[in-house]
Amino acid sequence: SHSKFRYLYVDAMYIKVREDNRVVSKAVYIAQGVNDINKREIVGFMVSEEETEAAWSRFFLDLRSRGLQTPT
Repeated sequence: SHSKFRYLYVDAMYIKVREDNRVVSKAVYIAQGVNDINKREIVGFMVSEEETEAAWSRFFLDLRSRGLQTPT
């Protein structure tokens, strides 16, 4: 069953991760949906090298491919 969300919050933040024995920054894209009883649910997340327009497009395309739809 698919949840319906009243709101969708999206954001990106940078986190430090260990990669090849060194610490590097990665961008984490997060989408949170808020349902009709104001409960938040993680809809999706993605890790990327940096925050770019192309990465945002990939993130939204992935959300749509997994069933997220615009309101009707």
